[in-house]
Amino acid sequence: MEISKEQIKEIEKFAKSKLHSVHLQHTLESRDVAKKLARLEKADWAIVEVAVLLHDIAKGKKLHAEVGAEMARKFLTTKQYDQRFIEEVVYCILVHEDLDDDQKNLVRTKEAIVVYDSEKIQKISAFGIIKYICGHNDNFKDNYEQTTLKMYQSLKRKYDRIISKQGKEMASDGFKFIKEYFKELK
Repeated sequence: MEISKEQIKEIEKFAKSKLHSVHLQHTLESRDVAKKLARLEKADWAIVEVAVLLHDIAKGKKLHAEVGAEMARKFLTTKQYDQRFIEEVVYCILVHEDLDDDQKNLVRTKEAIVVYDSEKIQKISAFGIIKYICGHNDNFKDNYEQTTLKMYQSLKRKYDRIISKQGKEMASDGFKFIKEYFKELK
């Protein structure tokens, strides 16, 4: 499906109205990663771009993927997008969160894999470290060493859970940076 620049601007505006600055930055950086990965995986860019823009619109709420998927469905329906397109976007949002290894089979379409992987790849970056620190600031105050170790383990899990071969390759430099960074912290 083709989406116009005006439609993307409208979706961006909606996403921006729901996200605080750290989540917005994560979303915009995830979109940059997704654009490259979608091209490599031959995924439908329109579905991927809209899903990435809307994937965290309910961040901070319990079950944010499910709540965000419903919010996206309502928004896209009111804008009269094609129903198949809406359901593809909703599916990508539903399965974008970290999944255990035995659940990766839930991420079935190229588009969902790109959204899932791009979010993980984005988190394995300098900004990913900042985002983690922002979300766990009080933990650092209470136990710096334990929280630093948990942060490294969390970022390593993100790398380990990337599904696509292309995504793994895209993330390899970021993960090398993460490993070196944490060596410096010890």
